[in-house]
Amino acid sequence: MRLSAHLLLAAALLTVGCETGPEQQVPATVAPIEPAGPVAEAPEAPPLPVPDKPAEPEDGFMVIVAGSKDQAEAKQKYEAFSKAGPKVGDFPAMFVSADVEGLNPGFHIVVAAIPRDEATAKQMAKALGTKWEGTYVRKVKVVGVEDVGCDKDPRCLLARWAAIIAFNYSEDGVPDEWGANTAIVTKRARAAGLIAREAKMDHNMVDTIKIGNKVVAKVEIGPFLNDQYGYVVVGEGKAPEYFQGFGVDSAIDSIERHLEVEIP
Repeated sequence: MRLSAHLLLAAALLTVGCETGPEQQVPATVAPIEPAGPVAEAPEAPPLPVPDKPAEPEDGFMVIVAGSKDQAEAKQKYEAFSKAGPKVGDFPAMFVSADVEGLNPGFHIVVAAIPRDEATAKQMAKALGTKWEGTYVRKVKVVGVEDVGCDKDPRCLLARWAAIIAFNYSEDGVPDEWGANTAIVTKRARAAGLIAREAKMDHNMVDTIKIGNKVVAKVEIGPFLNDQYGYVVVGEGKAPEYFQGFGVDSAIDSIERHLEVEIP
């Protein structure tokens, strides 16, 4: 009997030692995998595109050639001006006056220019008004104001062209102030809508007058070269005239008299 009790006790201990359960399981150990080489960093994502900032309206001076309350009539005027008038950049263009700050609503208008500079706009209106009567200027606030001047802009030129050529064929005997004076005269003439420039004449002694790419005249300077320097004034329908007015005021007076224009 004592032997049987010992056997039963040993069997019980063996059974307890073999019990297993989740709380008794030992997790397996996994050795870390070493990288074969340096780990490449992920590339940075490109920055998101920044949307363009809308253009802000600016102060400008609108040169208005024509307009009408009737859209169809205004379009006819626009097409007529587009065919015969100067074209620069996005102009001429049609606007609805109600969409323009500074204008009275209710009109469809034909616009030749919107310079930032008021004096430029007024000269354009003066020049264009010789052919398109009633051209006027209004101060507005819009997108698309132009940074332009009258030195080369065809919208500043009078409808009937006129040109002033200040020439200097030789440095001998030319007064020291000649270059400074002619620069002032030609600048004032251009601001008044005339074609004006200083020319260093070569042996051809011919100056070609162009409006855009169109040649409107070829002026013979040769007959006036005895005095080596001076002005030649020529206009549409007018023969060339030479004078050697040295001072600025005397030169402007001669130009105004011959071409029947006013130069501020």
